[in-house]
Amino acid sequence: MKRRAIAATTVATLLVACATTTEEGGTLKSLEGREVPISRERASGVSREDAILAYRRRIGDLEIEAGDDRAAAGATKGRQNPYAGAIATYEASLRAFPKHPDNDKVLYQLSRAYEQSGDLKRSRAVLDRLVRDYPDSAYRPEAQFRRGEILFTMREYEEGERAYADVLRQGPGSPYYERALYMQGWARFKQARFDDGLESFFKVLDRKLARPGSSQAFETLSRADRELVEDTFRVVSLSLASLQGPASIPGYVAQPAGRKQYEFRVYQELGELYIKQERTKDAADTFNAFARRHPTHPESPALQARVIEAYKNAGFASLALETKKEFVVRYGADSAWRRVNSPAAYERVQPVVKTHLEELARHYHATAQKSKKREDYQEAARWYRTYLAQMNFLLGEMLYEDKHFGEAAAEYERTAYEYPRHAKSAEAGYAALLSYGQLEKSLSGKERTVAQRRVRRMHARPAC
Repeated sequence: MKRRAIAATTVATLLVACATTTEEGGTLKSLEGREVPISRERASGVSREDAILAYRRRIGDLEIEAGDDRAAAGATKGRQNPYAGAIATYEASLRAFPKHPDNDKVLYQLSRAYEQSGDLKRSRAVLDRLVRDYPDSAYRPEAQFRRGEILFTMREYEEGERAYADVLRQGPGSPYYERALYMQGWARFKQARFDDGLESFFKVLDRKLARPGSSQAFETLSRADRELVEDTFRVVSLSLASLQGPASIPGYVAQPAGRKQYEFRVYQELGELYIKQERTKDAADTFNAFARRHPTHPESPALQARVIEAYKNAGFASLALETKKEFVVRYGADSAWRRVNSPAAYERVQPVVKTHLEELARHYHATAQKSKKREDYQEAARWYRTYLAQMNFLLGEMLYEDKHFGEAAAEYERTAYEYPRHAKSAEAGYAALLSYGQLEKSLSGKERTVAQRRVRRMHARPAC
């Protein structure tokens, strides 16, 4: 009943409307047969050709979006190319308007449709046309980068390198600059132009790691940038291995100055590549090259430790032993490395030094027990004394820092006078005097007199 009432009301309303007079006094009936003028004026500034092109382009864009959706949904298997409609639309548009100034957008989209279809050859041909016919197009940087990618995939490395070079001419502000720089290096690498490739790869590393005053640049990178840096180091190592190995590195890290921030990593990555290739001697030479070139660098002990590990794993026991000696001398308590680096850095290295000293002493002790040779016993005694002297000296430093000046003085005295003369003898003697000086300040009476007497005695006693 309600529906009928609504219908009746609607009909009545229409009848009333039909009886209503027009502004000219006639009824709607009087309009029958009258011609209605339709304006054929075009929208201001828009030609018929532009309008048709815009519609066709929009249809092509929608076809690509639909193809993307089908591809993402996995609905393309066994079916027609999901981008066939877009390709047909764009091709028809180019045939209809071959000279239109906005065809760069059509070409850009057409190349994308071909690329998504897996037809790289046609995609490249379309991109070739775009960069040739529209040199000032806003799509040129991306078009050249995509050309480079396709050319690289097709193993046309020289032509691909030229495409990447064109992208790089746009300057560092281009969103494709960094990736083009990386791929330019790869294109050169594939042509066995390793020196030229390294120039590109080091520029990539500069952008990510050459930050003055920061040795932790890698840890602050995004995941994508970390992957780029790791991949770049891998190809840098392959390139260096194809040249002169570690001997090639100094020429690349000398300038710009920011490369010093990651120089150790270049040696480290090359050494690790040699380890994977089971080239133990080359790996050891690479790690050693950095440690010897920069003996006081904070990372030198880590690379020197890799030398020992590499020799040990390869079964080169005698080489590992000799490297342990070198490690103890370079990074021990009386080393230049310890004087230059922070106490915290030495705290991390000191346990390794201690371990190697113990191993050296035990090794030569065991050798002496077998050989019964005097020189082997003397070698064992040398490392035992070095170990004990270093431990005494470090114990003295710890006690001094904890303001136990009397105990510190006793350990320093022991270090200076109870072992054969060593590099720390004089320093330990001086440290003992300083400790007694600090001790005197807290004493009085007879105890202070005893302390002063010990200081005078030490002044008169040269270190061993």
